[in-house]
Amino acid sequence: KVSNYYAVDPFHEGGTIPDGFDIVDIYRTVQRKMLGHDPAAVWVMQQWQWGIDETKLSGLADKGQALVLDLQSDLRSQASPMENQGVPWVWNMLHNFGGRMGLHGHMDNIVSGVVDAANNSEMLTGIGITPEGSQNNPVLYDLLFETVWCDDATKTLTEIDTDQWLKDYVTRRYGAKSESAYEAMKILENTVYKASLNMRGQGAPESYINARPAESIGAASTWGNAVIGYDMEELEKAAELLLEDYDTLKKERRLSL
Repeated sequence: KVSNYYAVDPFHEGGTIPDGFDIVDIYRTVQRKMLGHDPAAVWVMQQWQWGIDETKLSGLADKGQALVLDLQSDLRSQASPMENQGVPWVWNMLHNFGGRMGLHGHMDNIVSGVVDAANNSEMLTGIGITPEGSQNNPVLYDLLFETVWCDDATKTLTEIDTDQWLKDYVTRRYGAKSESAYEAMKILENTVYKASLNMRGQGAPESYINARPAESIGAASTWGNAVIGYDMEELEKAAELLLEDYDTLKKERRLSL
């Protein structure tokens, strides 16, 4: 009696269908039971590792009462089954796996991906976040939720100008204009937040210190990576730029609070 949204994910991340069962019938039966319990029920399911395909969605008793969360649209969209089967879906930024700390993200994918989906997808119903941890890399979250803001929702959505957006963001974040802080954010945009330089594994590069002892170590986890895809000297430069106006911005920030 709290919500009409129900989360069920049969065979999530694999699994073997028992003999005598058909995946189309399984999906149809699950939703029929759900609707029998609550006629207003919306079945919420996760699109992850191509787990939701057209065959499964074809079995839905009522496609309009289903909602697929495309969990990691910021890396690559997996929405084609929903579009082809006429099932509503949500564009999501996953970003953080397991509460890991680290500078990491796909800023350019967020800017272009949300706009592309909004303008070209028939079944897109919104945007969201699906992180396993938060309270880090705040610029990405601010940016994501501003991608859909516009003066006239009937017009074609346009991409955010990140140059101007980052200037405004720096002023909001630090309480005053700072050219050096803006230059630092531009460096971050093209290093730690550049999609093409951060497409390995899941989340930020891992530290070897967190790995179990072994003769050969590639990362701390089997699904992660410890590869720095950008010029680390650029990151050092960004840190130096942020410190240039430290005293001034510290005072401005305290006053604004």
